[in-house]
Amino acid sequence: MFKKLLSALAVIAIIGAFFYFAAQKAGVNLDFTQLYPYKDRILKGFSMTIQISIYSMILSLFLGSLLVVLKRSPFLVFQQFARAYVEIIRGTPLLVQIIFFFYIIGTA
Repeated sequence: MFKKLLSALAVIAIIGAFFYFAAQKAGVNLDFTQLYPYKDRILKGFSMTIQISIYSMILSLFLGSLLVVLKRSPFLVFQQFARAYVEIIRGTPLLVQIIFFFYIIGTA
């Protein structure tokens, strides 16, 4: 376990050094002091991102469990509904779903 952790840290250090020296060679200034006045907003945004992620995981767990129950239901209507939902979600590209939910569902 310790050997894997040490190897992972070494890889991260090598990749970090590569990007650092590449940025220096390209003349990129990695001065983040300009972001300091906005640290509260950045932390608030980070917190909001974590909250949205947690809520979406809970919602997806609930929805997935519900679909499993419907799929294993003895009623054909529920089975077909669950099957149709899964096929539609799997069959459409993610970008199409995002646009649909943003412009159609989001405006309701």
